[in-house]
Amino acid sequence: MARLVLLRLGTGAAATEQAVSLFRRHDEEQLDAQFAVHNDEAQLIQTAQETAAQLRELFETDIVHSHPAAALRASEKAGMHRNG
Repeated sequence: MARLVLLRLGTGAAATEQAVSLFRRHDEEQLDAQFAVHNDEAQLIQTAQETAAQLRELFETDIVHSHPAAALRASEKAGMHRNG
């Protein structure tokens, strides 16, 4: 589904495959990490928080490299929310 959405949004085929592959690999790694600590609630929470931070960084990096103008607008908007 993600592949189809990216393609319909005009993302090139190579970039789409790279994004889907990156997300799948990250998702599988995180599922393995969470399964390893599924009996330890504190570790599970920590792993989930780390996963969310890593995913956010991946998306931010992708935006900066793929759409610098959009990244600048998002950065400015985030600054306005922190200051106001």
